[in-house]
Amino acid sequence: MIKGKTLVIWDWNGTLLDDRAVCIASMNRMLTRRSMPLISEARYRELFRFPVKEYYIDLGFDFAREPFESLSVEFIDHYRELQPAASLYSGAIDLLAAFKKQGLKQIILSAMERNTLFRDVDDRGITPYFDAILGAEDHYANGKADIARNYLVSSGLTADEIIMLGDTEHDYSVSAILGCACILISQGHHDAARLMATGAHVQKNLPGVFNFLINP
Repeated sequence: MIKGKTLVIWDWNGTLLDDRAVCIASMNRMLTRRSMPLISEARYRELFRFPVKEYYIDLGFDFAREPFESLSVEFIDHYRELQPAASLYSGAIDLLAAFKKQGLKQIILSAMERNTLFRDVDDRGITPYFDAILGAEDHYANGKADIARNYLVSSGLTADEIIMLGDTEHDYSVSAILGCACILISQGHHDAARLMATGAHVQKNLPGVFNFLINP
């Protein structure tokens, strides 16, 4: 699948960065403060989606009482406190290095606010692998389809030259909008059943992607 490709689009949260537990713990802090039922890992992987606003509604938040914008800021405050404990997934560096060795361009495409994203990637020492790091203008996690479209137009690349790696249904939706190939990884924020339902190719982890693409 790498033959003929020029660009790898990486998702960040849940694809390169193992932050699912941090996201669950951050949300459970918010739920605890409001005496609302806590969310388990299994339930989180069933409910979490983009736009994130809908996920908050599923959890029982009432935006008439608390605006989504203020809830988002509260979540980010908890996430920032807990997130330093999150590490890159096993196999991340090997795959980044392998793509670089093959001369592929690599970018990160994330719904995370861009300044936070830049810092988080740089803190983990992997910024030099990327030709661009693309994040959102705010913390509201509405999605990244527009960011992806704008990049594709400015890059001059065709969809056939691109492969996207992600861990959610939203990543597949973005790849479908772009018209590019997509591999989803089931160790992140969505479980394998949800990802397989998209019809995309699914791998369990990054070493699996390595063996599929680099060392078949």
